[in-house]
Formats: sequence, structure tokens, C-alpha cells
Amino acid sequence: MVDDLVLRLRDAAVSVSSGLELDKVLQRVVDAAATLLDARYAALGVLGTGGDERLSEFLTSGFQCDGDSQRPEGRGILGLLISDATPLRLADLTAHPQAYGFPEGHPPMRSFVGVPIRVRDTVYGNLYITEKHSGEFSDADEQLAIALAALAGAAIENAFLYGATRRREQSLDAIREISGDILSGYSVGRVIELIADRARALVDADLAVICVPQSAAPDSDLEIRAVSSRAATTVVPGTTVSAQDSFAGAVMRRRRLIATADWVPEELAPAMTRATGNTAMGVPLLVRGQPFGALTLAVKRFGDEQRKLTETFANHASLMLDYTRTKDELDRLLLVEERERIGRDLHDTVIQRLFAAGIELQALAARHGQTDPQLAVRLGAAVDGLDATISQIRATIFALQPDLTDDGTNMVEAARIHKLVADVVDESARVLGFMPDLLVPGDPERPVPHDIAAHMLGVVREALTNVARHAAASSVVVEIESGDEFVVRVSDDGVGLPEDLPSGGNGLRNMRERARAVGGQLVTGAGPDGGTVIEWRADARQN
Repeated sequence: MVDDLVLRLRDAAVSVSSGLELDKVLQRVVDAAATLLDARYAALGVLGTGGDERLSEFLTSGFQCDGDSQRPEGRGILGLLISDATPLRLADLTAHPQAYGFPEGHPPMRSFVGVPIRVRDTVYGNLYITEKHSGEFSDADEQLAIALAALAGAAIENAFLYGATRRREQSLDAIREISGDILSGYSVGRVIELIADRARALVDADLAVICVPQSAAPDSDLEIRAVSSRAATTVVPGTTVSAQDSFAGAVMRRRRLIATADWVPEELAPAMTRATGNTAMGVPLLVRGQPFGALTLAVKRFGDEQRKLTETFANHASLMLDYTRTKDELDRLLLVEERERIGRDLHDTVIQRLFAAGIELQALAARHGQTDPQLAVRLGAAVDGLDATISQIRATIFALQPDLTDDGTNMVEAARIHKLVADVVDESARVLGFMPDLLVPGDPERPVPHDIAAHMLGVVREALTNVARHAAASSVVVEIESGDEFVVRVSDDGVGLPEDLPSGGNGLRNMRERARAVGGQLVTGAGPDGGTVIEWRADARQN
């Protein structure tokens, strides 16, 4: 008899220790328990993490739980073993005062042995064995169950060590892979997707989600940018979650890893069922010391080793995001410099030569117009064609300029507009033959809508070009106001507008169209001491 028990225990030990993958080890423990004690049914309940006394996993042998309704949470006799981690043997568990009963459709169970499984001096879970074929469980059966639990604890610890080693290797592989993708020129969006995929695989999560703020505003809601799921999920990129009420928002505010079994985050809810696990884990992604976003995961098991691994991976991922954003910014700056170079070349060579040719043609028309009216008409048409060409080239130069804003708010500070206007004024001095005066009163930090800012620059160019062509002026004053209205005012001391041209030429028409595009107006008139005043206005409240 003793030899038979030894052989059975040896066979159970071989079975339990024959693999290193945790899920398979746990199932072998359950199956070995039923075989070793000659029982119909056996189960292993894994305790929740962080002091949670509920069962996070429940593996069975001989029967199956029919959905969540039959999955025990750890009440009744199971709860007794959780609260008092000592072996328990009962002839009829249904007769015990703490018996909780069985759900509908559950197989009947009476004889019972329960023993705790300890891993590193901590109760990992409990082994439950019921319905011995030959009647009640004996003291020898209880001792066999205790011995099996000890073997199971050692096998589970080995599986933990094996899993930790595998995850560290996977972490290094993931970091190397993402680093290679970054060096290959992947965008920030693609890098975020890779981080979600690798993080989910790293901790064996059912779902990984990365949320980032929609804008730079402090109270901005969060947008789901990347989703990695073990199975089909209703969570999709582009969905918005609250920054104040969401788990991801809390992770970003606290700037540290958070794990909880009591909070089912909105973005993780489809994966956080009793069948898949009840722990939400989140870690911030920091770029240059500031929260870039939050990585949240729905995980089955979560311990110190997973915590350290996740934090380490998140730190590396943050560095990769920082590098990618820096690279994108550098690429953008290089593109801006190239566009500015092309714009300068177009202005300094093409426009200047066309402008000089137009002046010469106008001079010829004035000199020979009285003697040959037909020639004057043809020369005038040629000048108009040059004007149209110059306008198209100016539009191209303007399109090549960098966006006035890149912060997602569609606004730009007035100080930056003043700087760009100053550049235009400096350029015009070569054509005018003198330097115009520039006045920029008002708050330099006042935000200007992007579309108004773009039209303001165009109006300054058009107005100064008109002065150079038609005014014969010796001085020009350019004023930029950024108050309740955004105003461009260009005053010269030239000959004034022709009386027979009330609607203006192409330049004035272009400026009126720019005013109309932003709900503003263009006003022209004579200055107090002669010359011309052109005033372009846009109401900020309408934009």
C-alpha cells in the first residue's frame, strides 16, 4: 500500500514538473490531484493580486464551469480556505455551516479535501478535490494532497522563473525591434502601435490600449491611438475617453504605474471579465519629462516581476517616442529650410527679373504711347501678364512657407506674425529704394487665428508691391494691430489712387478677396497729407 502511494506520488510529481509554461503547469496540477486521490473532480483557484481575496482564475478537472454564472468567486467553503490557509477535509461539504451551495447545473459534490498552494512563502491559490470514488477521503489522502501542493508550489515557482526569463528576453527583443523600426523611419503613430503590440505580448495581456491627449490644452480629453487585442474587441482607435474620469487619465496625472482589480476602465472593459482576468494595469509614457500618454493593459496575473518589467519597458518606449518625435521635428525643420531656400531663390531671381522687365515695359509704353497707341496697348497687356505671373509665383512662395502654427490649436502668437511681416518689409526695401517704417503696437502674445495671419502677410506683400509700382512714394508706413480687430494699414506719400480706377487694379482686388475670405473689409483713401492709405480689417470674433 505504501509502495503504491509512493509510486502514485512519483507519477504526480513527474506530471506536474514536466513543463514550464504556467497555464499548462496549473492544469497538470489539477489533473494530477484528481488522479492521485482517486476523485471525480478537482479544481485550482488562483487568488487575486494585491490582497484581493477573490479568485482570479479557476481551473477544473472532471467538470467545466458553464460561463461566469458557475465560476466561484471564493465564498462558502472556498472562502473558508482562503481566509484560513490550512488543510481542510470534510466528509460532506454541503453539511458545513459555511456551505454556500452550488449554482444550477453544477455536479453534486460531498466529500472534500482542500489544501493551500504556497509559492515563496505566499499563498498562491488553493487546491480543491471532491467526490472520492470509494467514499470519504482519508488522512492519507489529505497528506497526499499536502505533498502534491508542495510539489505544485515548486513547479509554479519554476514556471514563474522561466516566464520571467522569457519575458526579459521578449522585452529586449521588443526594444530591439522597435529601435530598428524607428531607425527605418517609422512615424510616431506606427511606433505607438508597435509599443501596444509588444507590451501586450510581454505581460500576456488580453488587451493593450494607448491613450494620448487630443490637444495641448490642460483639460483635453484623451484619444485612443493604438489597440492591441488577443481576440476581437469593440475598442477602436479614435475613440475619446475622459481625461478626468478615465484610468488612463489617472495614470498620466500620477505619473506612475497603477494596478487595480476594483476599477474597470472604459477602454479595457471589453477584455476585463471574470473569464479573462480582473486586473487593470497602467503606466505613463513620458517624453521630455512630460506625460505623452498612457499605456493600459487588461492582465490575468500581476506581480512584482510584471510591475518591474512593465515599468522598464515603458521607460524604454518613452525614450523611443522622444527620439521619434525629435527626428520628426528635425525632418520638419529641414523641410522648412528647404522650402524657405526655394522661396528666397524664386523671389530674389525670378520675381525681381520679372518686376524689372515690367517696369521697363511700362516705361516704353509711356514713351511711345502717344505716337503708337497700338504698341502701348500691347505693352500694357504684356505688363498685365507679367503681373499675373508674379502673383502666381508669390502664391507659390507663400504656400512653401511653414505653417504658422503646429500646436494643434490653429492659433499663432502675434509676435510671430510681426517677425514675418518685418521680413516682408525688409524684402520690399530693395524694390522701393528705401526702408518702410513698421509699427506693431498691441500685445505680442495675443493669439491670431491661422487663416487671418496668413492673409495679413499676403496683404502686406500686395500693398507694398502696389506702392513700388504706382505710388512714386518716398516713404511708407506699415502698421499691424492685433486687438478686437486684426488690422493691416499701409500709408504712403505718393501720388494717390487714380480717379478713373475706383475699384482698383489686381492688387486691390486681391486684397479685397482676402478680406472677404475672413469676413473683413478693405478701405482705401487719401492720407491727411496726400498719398494713399490702405486699411485691411478682419474681426476675430467672426473667426
